[in-house]
Amino acid sequence: MELAKKIGALRKTSGMSQEQLALALGLSRSAIAAMETGRTSSARKHIPMLARIFQVPSELFVSGMVEKEVSMTLSTDEVDLIGLQLVLL
Repeated sequence: MELAKKIGALRKTSGMSQEQLALALGLSRSAIAAMETGRTSSARKHIPMLARIFQVPSELFVSGMVEKEVSMTLSTDEVDLIGLQLVLL
C-alpha cells in the first residue's frame, strides 16, 4: 500500500478527521487531503510525527512491515498438525 493510502487508512481507523490530523501536524486540512491523495511528496518528512500520532512504528509507513515478537502456546494437536504440514510440504 502506498504512503498516501496508509495515512488515510490510519486516520480513518483512528476516528480522526482531516482537520484533526491537520491540527496535530500543524498543517492545513488541504495539506492532509493532498497527502492522502498522493498529490504531494512532503508526506515523508512527517512520518515520525504521524507514527507518534497513530502510535505505530515508523517502519509501517516506509516498508509496510512491522516486526513484533509474539508468544503463543500451542496444544499438542496443533503441534502435530504443524509437523504434518511440514512433512507434506
